[in-house]
Amino acid sequence: MRRIKIPWLKPLNGWRGFLGEIAIIVIGVLLALGAQQAVDTWNWRGEVSEFRKAVDYELSLDLGTYEYRFRQAGCVGRRLDQIEVWLQSSKTGSLPKLLRPIGRPSMLSQYSSVWDNKDNDVTAHLPLKDRLQYAQLYDEFRTINGLKLDERELWRSLADFEYADELNHEDRMRLGGLISRARAINELLNANYPLMIQLASSAGLRPVAVPDVAAPDPAFCLALIPTT
Repeated sequence: MRRIKIPWLKPLNGWRGFLGEIAIIVIGVLLALGAQQAVDTWNWRGEVSEFRKAVDYELSLDLGTYEYRFRQAGCVGRRLDQIEVWLQSSKTGSLPKLLRPIGRPSMLSQYSSVWDNKDNDVTAHLPLKDRLQYAQLYDEFRTINGLKLDERELWRSLADFEYADELNHEDRMRLGGLISRARAINELLNANYPLMIQLASSAGLRPVAVPDVAAPDPAFCLALIPTT
């Protein structure tokens, strides 16, 4: 039986030229991959930078809403003191007429849409330390916002008494409880504010006033009951 010889394939330019061409192709592919990686890195850097700016501004506005409430702390405390004096006077049967509505401290809603709608791919490119710092700030602001909402409901309940001509035992018990709870929230909000400022400062943030917001009602700082 006759054996058929299969000739070895030989590159046109020889093995040295063939290997050189392969090396050029490999280097070209690596350069293309490196260039694409550089472009991706540049694009993500821009995305992260824009995200940081948006989150920093949102958190600064949240600090501004907190500062807005914090500046009313003194008026809140004095108004609660006056309501308590009014409550105590009801025990003697002489309930003085209030000079004005009980009112409530002004409140601004907080912001979180940037963080709540964040792109996970973008946040994945944030350093872990920054992600944790942002998350902590937003968690703290959620707690603060909950306190402010509770406070709003308490003052709405306090306002139910402003037209009362007399208070019975049940009324006094309910009013005393509302005063105590409102004091507790006021104290918490006041105590936490410096801590939030310190936490935000470590992230390079400071309060920014919310645009186009009216000042708190000045009548809330005026006397509620006649002075003796």
